[in-house]
Order: sequence, then structure tokens, then C-alpha cells
Amino acid sequence: MATALGSEEVEGPASPPQSGFGPYPKPPTLNPCNDLPAPWTRRAVHFTGGLAGIGFAHGTNMLLVVSHVGRGVVDFASSELVARDSQEIPDSEFQENPFVVTGIGPIAGVPVHCFGLWGSGVLSAATQDGWSLQSGALYSPSGAAHQLPPPDAALRAVGFSPDGQVLLYATAASLILYYRGS
Repeated sequence: MATALGSEEVEGPASPPQSGFGPYPKPPTLNPCNDLPAPWTRRAVHFTGGLAGIGFAHGTNMLLVVSHVGRGVVDFASSELVARDSQEIPDSEFQENPFVVTGIGPIAGVPVHCFGLWGSGVLSAATQDGWSLQSGALYSPSGAAHQLPPPDAALRAVGFSPDGQVLLYATAASLILYYRGS
């Protein structure tokens, strides 16, 4: 059964569970690591059962997290969960094309285009300064490849925030936020 969206502040690297990475082939030249290289720092982990998708509220630093048991809003400035509802959302509402869900809390009433279980596009796979995601790896501007941590559940979405300052890693069970710098 799905659980409510919760969060845990993370300080320093922690070893993720060891499992396969899903449908992505392993790139041949990787620098394996338990976490991502500098300047990326894992700042927050938000646990959610049944995560279906995530989406950015246009013109804000708010991320809508959609699960089978409700919606949550994460503020990128603080990496805090700032709103949560536990109203069950019928599959038909967020399986429509495009995958658009109405925001809550500080983005109440705002239609948010989401990415995840039902597709509807992809998050940005590259930043303006050369970081990119390819074949399950994070590539630095110099071309060095770093394996992404193995997921703790089915992978839903991986990509960068619109400004390229946050890397999002969403699975069916959690949302991990990596920020540039400390």
C-alpha cells in the first residue's frame, strides 16, 4: 500500500541499495560512485509510495509530486515539502495526454505538466553549461561519465530543473534532489 509523502534531510553521501538500473544499458567508461560528483550534492530525499510523476509549476521554484495517494509540493529554494494533500487521484485524471495535474498549496489551481509513469515528455536531459544525462549516466562538461545511483524502486523520471541547478531522480518510492554546490 502506498504511503504519504515524507522527507529526510541528507547530509553527506549514503550508500544506495545495490540493484540493477532498469532499462538503460551501462555505459562502458564509468566512474562508479555511491553519489554524484562535485558540484552535485544530495540535499534532500522525499519518500513517497506510488509516485506517478513530477512537474514544475511554470515561473516558480515549486515542484509538484503526484502519487496515487495525493499530491505534494516541494520548494527548491529550501528543498522542503511545503504542501501536501492525501486526496486519492483517479488514474483517469492523470493518465490523460498531456499528463497535467492541478497544483495545491502555493501553486493551487495551477495546471502543471508532469513527467513520469505515463510519460508526457521528458525532463531536460542537459544543462546550458554542458552537464548531460545519457544511458543511465551523468556526464560532466569534460565528458567524464558518472553512474547514477541504482534506483530503490521503478524509475519514473530523471532530469534537470529548468534552470539546470537541480538534478531530480524520481522513482516509485522516492524523490532525490541533487543541488549544485553545498
